[in-house]
Amino acid sequence: MFKNNYDEYNSYLKNVFFKLKFHDIEVPQGLCIIKNKVYITCYKIDNTNSCVLEFDMSGNRLRTIDLHNRSHVGGISYDEKHNLVFICDTNGKVSSYSYNTFEKKNSFEIANTKGEKLLEKNKLVCSYLTCYDDKLFVGSFNLRNNGFVKVFDITREENGITLNFKYDFKVPKKTQGLAFYTKNDKTYLFISRSYGRKNNSNINIYLFDYEKREFLSKEKTIKIPPMIEQITTLEDELVLLFESSAFKYRYTCKYIVDELVSLDINKIIN
Repeated sequence: MFKNNYDEYNSYLKNVFFKLKFHDIEVPQGLCIIKNKVYITCYKIDNTNSCVLEFDMSGNRLRTIDLHNRSHVGGISYDEKHNLVFICDTNGKVSSYSYNTFEKKNSFEIANTKGEKLLEKNKLVCSYLTCYDDKLFVGSFNLRNNGFVKVFDITREENGITLNFKYDFKVPKKTQGLAFYTKNDKTYLFISRSYGRKNNSNINIYLFDYEKREFLSKEKTIKIPPMIEQITTLEDELVLLFESSAFKYRYTCKYIVDELVSLDINKIIN
């Protein structure tokens, strides 16, 4: 709790699930919850392979899944319809895995698909992603300019998986993750935004519409502690992952959030 600094954030806090415990070389980036298991992607500061950590809802570390690449792994999401896990990969790609095995990987060159390329500092990127409404939303982080998100239909056939580009839309600079929530025929888009160990993060909230091509104006925003990464929903909760929980930032970040926490979505949208 950060009284006097994050009063609105504190007023929305609903759950503290468990304390995050990582090895000293692991830096958390992506988050999703699948069938009462928490999955967190990490890159490693010793430049060895990135991984996915599997926890139960009490915080017990069940296994470590080697991704066989050294991607920044900015996002992970579960496609329930096709029983697939999507994870950000290297060089502007996104990879898919069978949830049951985390094997038989398929890679898709998101940056080279129809539409504007995902670029950051002239490099092809896949910064974050999320699944919603049988679609995959893949976004780019940009420090100084607006980023954008590409929307794909997901098709799974006998001979493999295809991502069919639909359109893209603009999001604010410093976007780190997306999450969707639907209630009473309204869909809300949550955008997590952060950069820097000393700077406050924000969560922007918008009414989502497939016809809109930009989500830039602050319809509602919540100031939160520094270094927010991916966010996800669990029923009526918005679950938050902070990079400050890594050993790498333990002594330099303005405020450390080393627990997996959630905010009450109904309080936020009301």
